[in-house]
Amino acid sequence: EQLTAAATSGKLIQDSVLDQQITRMLADPKAQALADQFATQWLQITRIVESAPDPELFPGFSEELRRDLVEECKRFFMDAVIADRPYTEFISSKHTFLNARLARHYGVPGAFDDRFQRVDVSQFNRGGLLGMGAVMTVTSNPNRTSPVKRGKWVMEQLLSTPTPPPPPDVGVIEDDSKPISAKTIRERLVQHRDNPSCASCHRPLDAMGFMLENYDAVGRWRDKDGQHPVDNLGDMPDGKKLYGVPDLKSYLLSRKKDLCRALAEKLLTYALGRGLTASDACMIEEMIKKVDAKGGSTQTLIREIIKSEAFRSRAVQPVGR
Repeated sequence: EQLTAAATSGKLIQDSVLDQQITRMLADPKAQALADQFATQWLQITRIVESAPDPELFPGFSEELRRDLVEECKRFFMDAVIADRPYTEFISSKHTFLNARLARHYGVPGAFDDRFQRVDVSQFNRGGLLGMGAVMTVTSNPNRTSPVKRGKWVMEQLLSTPTPPPPPDVGVIEDDSKPISAKTIRERLVQHRDNPSCASCHRPLDAMGFMLENYDAVGRWRDKDGQHPVDNLGDMPDGKKLYGVPDLKSYLLSRKKDLCRALAEKLLTYALGRGLTASDACMIEEMIKKVDAKGGSTQTLIREIIKSEAFRSRAVQPVGR
């Protein structure tokens, strides 16, 4: 009603009034839709309903845990929005949200019950999106991790770097019923990208995916894959060798503008309900500058999207067409 009244009076086009309405609406419980709809789409965790971890290898993976893994992501996202944290904390945060079941799954000790609470998990190799079990589960196969799927997720969802479809008849790594050791999976991927048409895409994909290998196929931390030490070497296209989650986080944070651009593109697509155009790309670059000038604020990005010409204007189809 307040929004309609502001629009009817003509005041809603004033930036000061629009800011007031944005502040009011973000504080409203209905803002949870951002987590329920946008965050789950952005992180692709809606696909967890289709994930089927091997019950013999992962006997503790239940429907209740599946729901908790998704809830962790949604609470983490809404906390970032409501507390107006910098967008870089999606990567750098030391915190997540746990209840007793999720704490057991991650091996985090403490006094937990069914309620979720914000917890510093940095000493347990977690914090931020890269430690989220839901993300690690949807980017794995039923019986093993998938460096390629995880690398693709990082590039597309966090860096907005789309990967082209694989060339026809390149073959795939067989997904048999036996877990594949870290050593074997790298050997198979090296053989796979011997095909020149595969190498250019696979090198960055494999590098980022391998740095996440310490998380098993349901997001638990591990130091060994079977009898082998976890192979978490990210052999980057520029020749740099990075190791594990800390190095991956540092690498992503060194690409702050790409992180902001990716989030802006995902949010704007969600806000407009359509794909982005070339003119949208120019607008996003201006948004990035304004957001960084205000300390990388998550709410600033949301406000800039709402104030954008693309969001506030739309083509009207003539009557009868």
